Parts: sequence; structure tokens; C-alpha cells
Amino acid sequence: MPISRIDNEGLTGPIGGRRNLIINGAMAIDQRNGGSAVTGSNAANKYAADRFSVYANTTATITLQQVSDAPDGFEKSNKLTCTVASSGDVAASRLQFVQGIEGYNTAHLQFGSSNAKIITLSFWVKASNAGTYGGSFTNGAVNRAYPYSYTISSANTWEYKTVTIAGDTSGTWATDNTGGLYVFWGLGVGSDFEGTANQWNGAFDIAPPSSFSLKDNLNATWQITGIQLEVGSVATEFEHRSFGEELAMCQRYFQTFAMAVGRSASGVTPIGAIDIRPNMRTQPTATRLGNALTGNESGTTITPDFADASALATDAIQRVFFYNDTNVAAGGVGTFDAEL
Repeated sequence: MPISRIDNEGLTGPIGGRRNLIINGAMAIDQRNGGSAVTGSNAANKYAADRFSVYANTTATITLQQVSDAPDGFEKSNKLTCTVASSGDVAASRLQFVQGIEGYNTAHLQFGSSNAKIITLSFWVKASNAGTYGGSFTNGAVNRAYPYSYTISSANTWEYKTVTIAGDTSGTWATDNTGGLYVFWGLGVGSDFEGTANQWNGAFDIAPPSSFSLKDNLNATWQITGIQLEVGSVATEFEHRSFGEELAMCQRYFQTFAMAVGRSASGVTPIGAIDIRPNMRTQPTATRLGNALTGNESGTTITPDFADASALATDAIQRVFFYNDTNVAAGGVGTFDAEL
């Protein structure tokens, strides 16, 4: 028998269709690292589990990793560890864990209008330090933000949290393939990124003041999984999708590729082509894995010219061409990145 819920119009009915706006909320997919640890530092976005980035603009060093430690009903979580604590951080410093949600997937929320919908975030969290933690919701331009707080009652214990907010009736909210809504968890931010909780602010706020700072506490840990964001004022049971479906959703933003360029007659430029499936959010950045692609004649090395990749239409069959300047065959692997 289907579970019922009460939506934000006060109507009741069975839970059906796609509810969770978060991709890879169970942290099952890790295309980049396969469970290996990653270091977050130097103000660059780093990923452990797909679609969730860590940005560390701080003197601290953070290790992030997909791990096999999770509450009942889940297999994986994303774990952050402070391996070097911050020192002398300034007001503009920040450590954030975030997923950006594409505007196509948030248009129905009608943010920026009088019909803006109530939304509810739910997640499982575990940390080495009990206390009050913070996060926020922002638009793509990060000039509208709703900071929120949640409390971790017991150290090293999985706890379930929910946050319900009224949709923003102001501001500009993208409804295309750019960032429609960003969900932040702040893990240590300077005063430049702090804002009043439980209201919409016209600023880039990541957390309320006095939220716990992971980056300031050596060996402190924070883990999360089971993240769901849905319309309405009630958090429903986590929507488990098949591994294949979740992987395909992640591949709209990041995927690996293997390519080969065949041998041609002398004087003819060899060309290799890759059809991208599924279609990506926008034209991706292509990156080789390794220093060069190795040809099969006398150890010759060949580097394909990624600058010659064809233009990719958002809703069309996507194909990338690679060219070599010699007539030997080559092959190799790389990545396409179209993250928000």
C-alpha cells in the first residue's frame, strides 16, 4: 500500500513519481576516485562521491572520501576529515559541502514568484563533535540565501535531520541548464559568509553565526548520506533509485571516456569520434588521464587536440572529434566535466 503524505497545499495522496531533487544522495556513485581519498584545499572544487563538491578556501586541509559507513538502509557515506587545522583564517575563508541543482530540475519550485513552494531537506549525518551546525540554500547568482541550523546531539552517532523552508518569493532563479538551486552545508565559514538563520537574505550566506567549524578542529570528522530534497513540508522516506539510473543522472555532469584514433594513409589526418551518452548538461571540458595517448608504432606518443572538439548542443546528439597530426593509431582514456 503506498505511503501517503500531506503536501504544501494541505492535500493528501500517495507518494509517486520522482520526489528527490538531489542526485546521488545515497553516495553510491564515485566515478572519479572509486572510493580513494581526495585532499580538499587551495580554493578548488573537489569531489568524492559524484555531484557533491567540497570547496576549501582556508588554511586548513580537508580529506574527503566515499566510505562504507552508513546508517541502516544505506551502504555509503561521504566523509570529511580535518587533517590540518586552520590558522589565521580571515573573514573570507570558507569550507563548504554543496550540491548544485540544475534549473531545469527546480523550475517547478517557482522560486522568485508569489507561488514559490515549500521544500524540505532531509539527511543522515554523523560527526565527531556534537553541537550546532549550519548550512544554507542559495540561488545560482548566490545573492539570495536562506541559512539554517541543525543540532548534532551525540558524537559519532548517525542522526536523522530535517529542514523545512518557505520558498523565496524574490530574487532571480534560473530555470535552464545553469544552477537553479544550491544546497550548502557550512563546515567553517568566515563572517563574510554568515547570515541570519530562518529567513531569506540578499547575500551569499553559507551558515548562521556560531556554527561548528570542522576546519578549526584537527582530526574532526563529518559524514553525510541519505540526502533528499522534495516539495512539501513533510520529509518522506528516502527515494532509492537503481544504481544504473543514478549513474546515468551523474553522467549528465561528469563521465569518463575511452577513445581511439585509427591509422590513416600518409598525409591524411586521422580522426577519432566519441558519442557522449547520456547527453551532458553543456559542452564539457575534456581532460586526458595521463601525460599522453600512446600510439602503436615505435612507441610514438600522440596528444589529441581537444581544442578541436565540435560544438555540442544541449539537447542534440553529442559527438566530440579528436585529431592527430601524424598517421599512427592511438588510444587512451579521459574525462568529460560539465559540473555546475
